[in-house]
Amino acid sequence: PDLDFAGQLDVRVFDLEGRKVGEALLVRSHVGDKDIAIGKNTIALSSILGGAWDLAPGLYFCIADLTLPGSGNSASATSKFAVAR
Repeated sequence: PDLDFAGQLDVRVFDLEGRKVGEALLVRSHVGDKDIAIGKNTIALSSILGGAWDLAPGLYFCIADLTLPGSGNSASATSKFAVAR
């Protein structure tokens, strides 16, 4: 089987008024035989917010678009989260 992998994940965070408060493009690639971890993968919120940790209290939503270049496959997911102090 083909074990090569290339993918990119575009993550955007918005407040409820539709203003973008953060964005990051995560790119991963691997060529050859390697075990790929199955399960949750996490990144620090500060990397999406440009190093800022001080989101104002409120509700936010996140849109993530996964693209697998060369395969024509893609997927999207949306989640919501709250910041309380």
